[in-house]
Amino acid sequence: MNIRQPTDAELGPVQAPGFEPIGGTTISDAFARLEMRTEQPPPLSSWRCEVFGSGPGGIVWRPREGLVPNAFHRFMQRLCFGCRWIRDR
Repeated sequence: MNIRQPTDAELGPVQAPGFEPIGGTTISDAFARLEMRTEQPPPLSSWRCEVFGSGPGGIVWRPREGLVPNAFHRFMQRLCFGCRWIRDR
């Protein structure tokens, strides 16, 4: 069974459905039109929680600024789960 592959001239320009080319035909033209957006990570609080294990071998979680649990919540986490909250100075 001999199947012949069509040539590029027979196929013509190939475009994905719904794809509109961006003005220029080169990749550099397309990149020149892209808008660069960067996002800054949210600020972290001065509190950190040693979740499992303490010291350098444990897992440390640092919440976002303004989302730190209150003193009662931190105390209950210490009693029930052994989590230690430390405030960085």
